[in-house]
Amino acid sequence: MILWTDCIWVGTGCMIVNADNQILLMKRSQQSKNQRWYWGLSGWTVEYWESFEEATKRETKEELDVDIKIIKLLSLTDHIIKDDKQHWVSPTYLAKIVWWEIKNLEPHKCDELKWFDLDSIPELLTEPARAAIDEFKERLKLWLYFKEIFDRI
Repeated sequence: MILWTDCIWVGTGCMIVNADNQILLMKRSQQSKNQRWYWGLSGWTVEYWESFEEATKRETKEELDVDIKIIKLLSLTDHIIKDDKQHWVSPTYLAKIVWWEIKNLEPHKCDELKWFDLDSIPELLTEPARAAIDEFKERLKLWLYFKEIFDRI
């Protein structure tokens, strides 16, 4: 068995949304293990005996030096990267920051951190990020639809 290939990995992540419904994305660096220069979400591998939520909080703290509150499981992605012979199962959570002052603690993996409006999301996205953002947009549309109906009652 070769490290990073020949198995299925579990990588968890979180989509952090601010009060303006902007999404925090991280641009992967050239030193990233896969999908270099793609925009993605905070997170990475789940360690043994660690829950998805614990891993999400730990990874976000390690990468951004922020504490998060997990709101809800947003998506579950079967993420296959054939060029790199990698297969990931990726649960992604919707989260908000509890403690502010975002820092890039892993500049060797991440070139840039940036908040994006929902209508200006970059095209070059990791599959888990795309799935989570699409699901968030759908849920937001549904919420706005029902809010409009209930506001009329």
